[in-house]
Amino acid sequence: MGTCPAIDSKRVVDATVITKKVLNIELPPEIIQPGGYASCDEMIADLMPKLERVFIGDIKVKKAKPVKALEPA
Repeated sequence: MGTCPAIDSKRVVDATVITKKVLNIELPPEIIQPGGYASCDEMIADLMPKLERVFIGDIKVKKAKPVKALEPA
């Protein structure tokens, strides 16, 4: 068996709820380290500087397109 990351990248995307609530920005998937992180400390050390740069506008990220409402049939 191979080793798995302690925190995989999909779990990190789940943290979007927290960043949206605290920073009023979504956690952009493109700043998350592919494959995840070996520990919470590693994740924080990688993401915090990137989130700061996203927050101040140094890193441009893709904005999600608004979802159109379905029209009644």
